[in-house]
Amino acid sequence: EYKESLKSASSSLGAIVTASGQITETATSMTKAQNDALRLQKELQDLTENLNKLNKIYVGMYDAMHK
Repeated sequence: EYKESLKSASSSLGAIVTASGQITETATSMTKAQNDALRLQKELQDLTENLNKLNKIYVGMYDAMHK
């Protein structure tokens, strides 16, 4: 009975270690995803700013051509 209890405890400890590793991997992936989302947000902001600047240039060109 003691031997079986040790086997069971050892098996449970192994499962805990495995689950802990998986939790760590998941947390790392979530951090990477958050960083990627922040980077994407910054890129989209830059793109929006550049498109606004380009629009102003085209408006100026259009106005100049139609005066």
